[in-house]
Formats: sequence, C-alpha cells, structure tokens
Amino acid sequence: MKIFHQALQVLDDVPAVVALVKDKLITDVDMIDKILADLQKTGGMEACATASRDGLLVRAIMQNEQYAESLAAMSATMLGAAEAAVAGLGLILLELEKSAEKLKELLK
Repeated sequence: MKIFHQALQVLDDVPAVVALVKDKLITDVDMIDKILADLQKTGGMEACATASRDGLLVRAIMQNEQYAESLAAMSATMLGAAEAAVAGLGLILLELEKSAEKLKELLK
C-alpha cells in the first residue's frame, strides 16, 4: 500500500518533474550552443556540430545548415571505422607479439 501512495505522489508531481527536466535540457542546449560558438571563434573553423555516437545531430552552427545532419551521420560512421581500425590494430599487435615469442623460442 505504501508503494501505491508513493506512486500517486509521483504522479501528482509530474508537472514539476517535467518542468525540471525541461529546464535542465534548455540549460544543456544553451551550454552546447556556447561551446560551439566559442569553438567557431577560434579561427579557421567553418562549421561546428555536436552529435551522438549514433550520428544523431544535437546542435550545429553552420552556414549551410542543411548539411548538418549529413555531417553528424558521416562523423559517426568515421568514428565507428576508426574504432574498428584500432581494435584490429590491437589484434595485429597481439599476433605480432605472439609471433615474436615463437621466433625467440625457435632461435634458442
């Protein structure tokens, strides 16, 4: 019964929770916008964007904003390819170490 009363209390507070989450999201978006604007001021920067690892655009500052979503998607693809390359490199280095150990054994 106690859990039921707690659930009802949470439901009563839903508008307050939604307002809190909305305020936090607005604050986060403002912070991201400020960081992107600061990055763009560094010089030589034509476009800035933040995106999720899945390639979903969060925010962008670009002259041609129609390309922002494509940039986000391509960046995620490049990140995935780089991670795969590094993982593959780790396996290659491990195999090289094993081969070096075998050669040492043979040369004894």
